[in-house]
Amino acid sequence: MHLPGNDVPVYLQRIPGPGDSRVWRISNATVAQVPAIWEELGYHPLAIRLGDFLPHFRFLGMENWQVVGALVAFLVAWPVAAFTAGLLSLATRRLLKDAGRPLARFFRVPVRFFLFLLLARALIIEYLGLSMTARIYLQSSGVDFVAWGVLILGAITLLRDFQVRRLERSGRPQLVPLMRPFALMVKILVVVIIGLLWAQEAGYNMSTVLAGLGVGSLAIALAAQKTLENVIGALMLYTARPVNPGDLCRFGNVVGTVEEIGLRSTVIRTLDRSLMVIPNAMFSAVEIENITARDRIRYYRHLHVLAGSADQFRVLLTELRRLFLAHPRL
Repeated sequence: MHLPGNDVPVYLQRIPGPGDSRVWRISNATVAQVPAIWEELGYHPLAIRLGDFLPHFRFLGMENWQVVGALVAFLVAWPVAAFTAGLLSLATRRLLKDAGRPLARFFRVPVRFFLFLLLARALIIEYLGLSMTARIYLQSSGVDFVAWGVLILGAITLLRDFQVRRLERSGRPQLVPLMRPFALMVKILVVVIIGLLWAQEAGYNMSTVLAGLGVGSLAIALAAQKTLENVIGALMLYTARPVNPGDLCRFGNVVGTVEEIGLRSTVIRTLDRSLMVIPNAMFSAVEIENITARDRIRYYRHLHVLAGSADQFRVLLTELRRLFLAHPRL
């Protein structure tokens, strides 16, 4: 055993046991050093008195006073994490003056929770002298993975909010509805990866887990085939932008105004004021005529005129030419 002052060897001796057997026991020379070892590595006298005062119980390999100490560590870690996150938020907002509310929310919830879990874990491991069983429980509980997962998910939300503000300021608000589902898909992927890492750390057979996930993912993909087609169609509509909300368009035999382009369907207000909901997979797969995007409108008309004489007809043509030439947009 390594002590701050010196190393203490642990000796065993083989002594006669029951019958003709012989057993290994810790030698008397090593046992004689236990008091000195306890002075260096043992529990604090306050912890011993607290353990004698409290009802005797064990929880997850921890003594009664260690359970109370863990609760105190959680109570202390929360305000300390809040204070630290507040200082970081204040310093960051001074550096990034245009950060606004998203950055404040990021430090108020994800960063604070991340610091809280890491600080509580450090206090419990460093100062409570946990047994090997309690350490195994704590390390396999996935507290570190939960802390990092909360921080990464908060960072994804922060990047999404920044991207939404950038799109609105750059005059591309039609792409804003796409950011929320995209961020949700990234979050689901992050949660799955963190869960797999935790399972590997906890000792689970990853081959079996990955095989199960593969079969489950295939079943979900087959069941959600139409939904995925509509989502991909929404991505095509948002990226190619053949129409925008508010545009008058012709879709097949339907003429109407686009009111909303969602993840699953597009809503069109027809000329007779009815609402038509068209799946994105169908809407993005056919020809779409954007009437609003045209720069001029061709007016083609046959005029049937009864002219009494050639002079009357010449006067009519002259007046029509004068009318057309006088208009600035014709």
